[in-house]
Amino acid sequence: MRVELLGPSGVGKTTVLGIAQASRSTEHDWMGPKEMDAYLWQVARLRDTDTVWEYLDSSDLRQFLDGSMAIVASSGMRPVNKLNALHILRASCLDLAQLRQISQRRLLVHDELLLHRAFSLLPQTRDIERDA
Repeated sequence: MRVELLGPSGVGKTTVLGIAQASRSTEHDWMGPKEMDAYLWQVARLRDTDTVWEYLDSSDLRQFLDGSMAIVASSGMRPVNKLNALHILRASCLDLAQLRQISQRRLLVHDELLLHRAFSLLPQTRDIERDA
């Protein structure tokens, strides 16, 4: 299972997670941002595996990716900003594909994973209620 903390920048999401991580009884309760980042850095070389690419093509992500790409395509962003947004979306999806292997065994708690990054696209949409 994955839990993502969402909120405005500077409100203290990372600080709260850091305090919670420091005070937990065992590392096996849940995996926090620092542990996930270390794990992702270790497995980065495995990103080209067939399993990862199959997951990215799965129906689990299809609606989310189609919606995110439609927001980017119809936005008034400059082409270079559109490419950057899609690059961030791709990296986030690759991270998610790697993390789903451990999310079946442990609770994952993060403040800047897929949803947080994807919500940064919402100011670019013309119909925020539909796309949110």
